[in-house]
Amino acid sequence: MTGTTRPVPRGYELVRLLGEGGFGEVVLARHVVLGRLVAIKRVHAFALGSADDLARFEREAKILATLDHPAVVRVLDFQIDERGDAALVMEYVPGSSLDALLQDGPLAPAAALRVLGDVADALTAGAARGIVHRDIKSANVFVQPDGSAKLGDFGIARMLGDPAVFRTTDGSVRGTPGYMAPEAGLGEGAVDARTDAYAFAVLAFETLTGQLPFPGLDMAQALVAHYSVVPPSADAVVPGFPAAAAAALADGLSKDPARRPLPRELVDRLQAVPAAEWPASLTGAGRAPASPTTVGRPSAREAAPPTVLQAPRSVPQLPVVPTRRRRRRTSWIVVAALVAAAAVGVAVWRLWPSSAPDALAVESVTTTLDPANGGGGCPSASYRVAASVTTNGGPGTLAFSWELPGGRTAGADSVAVEEGQRQVELSLSFELTGSAAVSGAPVLVVTAPDARRVSAPPVAYTC
Repeated sequence: MTGTTRPVPRGYELVRLLGEGGFGEVVLARHVVLGRLVAIKRVHAFALGSADDLARFEREAKILATLDHPAVVRVLDFQIDERGDAALVMEYVPGSSLDALLQDGPLAPAAALRVLGDVADALTAGAARGIVHRDIKSANVFVQPDGSAKLGDFGIARMLGDPAVFRTTDGSVRGTPGYMAPEAGLGEGAVDARTDAYAFAVLAFETLTGQLPFPGLDMAQALVAHYSVVPPSADAVVPGFPAAAAAALADGLSKDPARRPLPRELVDRLQAVPAAEWPASLTGAGRAPASPTTVGRPSAREAAPPTVLQAPRSVPQLPVVPTRRRRRRTSWIVVAALVAAAAVGVAVWRLWPSSAPDALAVESVTTTLDPANGGGGCPSASYRVAASVTTNGGPGTLAFSWELPGGRTAGADSVAVEEGQRQVELSLSFELTGSAAVSGAPVLVVTAPDARRVSAPPVAYTC
């Protein structure tokens, strides 16, 4: 859909599209009565998967709406439209994403610590309600013109105690690999505020040095590095970086969750470093936010929203460099490295197959119609048609549309199918009105990866 055909919740009018992906879109809209600008994140019904997913999403939206904190992008409204799509209405935040600001290098320490302090306070407020953010990264931090910051995109957060925490319904890991704690990336250990603390330490490292602890790695390499490789010290990245600040960041990046300081504790340690100890190369690095942006606008390095991790084609090898003078010690190093590589390989194998996947193919489609006789009756009957699509587990795009009784059609749509995703659930709600009789069957029209038409049970509307 394009332009003014994009649906927005009741009471709002579309201003412009901000970003979109396979599972939904973000638009800038205006409240028709108050005139207030808002950012609306709409999640397609098929991305929610089931009624349980929708109920969980609605429950979390209500909890997030209570998270009224100046450093959190506020949730203002939640609606479900006639298509079954869910919409989160959020406050509009003028300014720039932290990711965009870091394109030119690290922030000056004073500016960086103000931003990190606001993000730490936001995470502390969320943790008090049992919320794990799950996707802390510079693209989800919005720096306002006055230098303050707001943390956004709690869209993949899960409440603690939910069995689906850090996983989709098929058990796949979600998040951004460059920031993921070892226990989150490889599915080991408890997931709690210390997991967010690791990602926050990555964010702090990036904000103060201008780069991630493990830059330039692909998805598999990043997860393996966070799991098994000691990150570089910040003073090795930025000459003259204060030793106390580097030690604080190193503790935040500890593989052991118990050793990590919580976000506010880490910021307190960084703020305790005297201003005179920061190197001149950083003290002149700060920049004012550039042109205004808004919540939901994709940034240069993280344009895609967090998605289920795609399959890497190989797992990086851990290097072993033997020496002649310490033969016995070298043999133990080799054995230890092989054991570590095997452990990481097994953990990564649990997430990804070892060979390249086949392209997406549809194996079967089953449809249902609920209720069979329509809900409400004359002069208006409501129906919901659903399709369960079984795939071969290959990645690709499922493109489709719906043909409805009475000659109506629903616009073309598509789903990004992840590798290993064997089931795709589609649904559409529609109404039949008026005094004329209508009969016929809704039809799911699949146009990719192959062409097929699948009819649902027929309707027989009379009035």
